[in-house]
Amino acid sequence: MPLLGQSSFRRLLLTRILLFSIPVLLFGMAVTFRRIHGNLLFAAQQNLTESAIRKADAILASLQSLQTSLSLASQTEALRQGDRPQALQLFQQLQSQVPSIRCLQLIDIKTLAPIASTCGNRAIALPSDYAWPTQITPNNPYQVNTFRLNSNPPYRIPQNDQQIKLDLSMSVPVYDNQGVLKYAVSAYAV
Repeated sequence: MPLLGQSSFRRLLLTRILLFSIPVLLFGMAVTFRRIHGNLLFAAQQNLTESAIRKADAILASLQSLQTSLSLASQTEALRQGDRPQALQLFQQLQSQVPSIRCLQLIDIKTLAPIASTCGNRAIALPSDYAWPTQITPNNPYQVNTFRLNSNPPYRIPQNDQQIKLDLSMSVPVYDNQGVLKYAVSAYAV
């Protein structure tokens, strides 16, 4: 029979087991949570990287589409002749086909004044964006770099959309039928 104040063997054994097993159990849980946390961070990092790559590919495709549309537009007779009503009609058509275009302008290279514009007479490109050769061979219109990209346009059009993906201006030259640089087409895209 145990004396008063003495613990039984069972109580003593249970206390010792608990004293040693609870810290081991807590340490094991901490290690497990740390591994899970590390795995979750790694998975999140991979997902962010893949998402950034997909978004960059989408932006590149959008830029190439804009470049192609502007290059094709610069080859039309309406723009080569500087015909304001036909240019505005072509610009409206382009804006309906390429939703990222917010503004289009046909610029006279000599005066740097807009001939036709869908957003007013304020320039959406810098004069340095119009630095192309003044003469090309008419049978080879693709011998020049046909576009200039400005990621910091001088004039920004306010947007209602809070998630702006692009904010840039792009310009392409317009040569007449003799290969003389006459105009430029500038687009403001978001």
